[in-house]
Amino acid sequence: MSVELKLKTLTPAEIAEVTGGTLEICGNCSSGEEIRFVTHDSRETGDGVLFCAIKGQRADGNDFLPAAIEAGSRCFLCNRVPDEAKAMAAEKPFCAVVVPDTVQAMGTLAAYYRGFSKAKFIAITGSVGKTTTKEFVYAVASAAFKTHKTKGNLNSEIGLPLTIFGIEPDDKVVVLEMGMSNLGEIEHMTKIA
Repeated sequence: MSVELKLKTLTPAEIAEVTGGTLEICGNCSSGEEIRFVTHDSRETGDGVLFCAIKGQRADGNDFLPAAIEAGSRCFLCNRVPDEAKAMAAEKPFCAVVVPDTVQAMGTLAAYYRGFSKAKFIAITGSVGKTTTKEFVYAVASAAFKTHKTKGNLNSEIGLPLTIFGIEPDDKVVVLEMGMSNLGEIEHMTKIA
């Protein structure tokens, strides 16, 4: 899922500062380049897109940096920069913000980005009925205010930041759904929201 940044654009230097990551400038890339979109899907990369390379159980997003570079992305939030990507930098320069945990860094960046919204935030969690309750709250809030909500059930430590990155400047209310699959996730997501 690729999300357009409508509150403000970001830069590689800003992303590194906010996340505490190490900024690696590969080739002749500018640390002030404008980032207008965020994604964690390498198939949705391109010019102006921050690709967040997530290491999962079956695939390592860091391995997809070369494909994202080919697609035109020039900024990455990742755990490491593969040698194949570094070899491409002379012809296709890019900036990489290297962090120990990409999911944590996405959350930190989303919390920072959230600070640019003047909306009221409502977060919903629980063991059953989260999505239904979110839809009810959205229906009531959107009757009087421009309201943004979690799409579907994108309520994870990856989905929550993507939802926040999708906030628009004129949103007055944001309804967030937060799910949990591991101990401590709700605490982490609460700090983001």
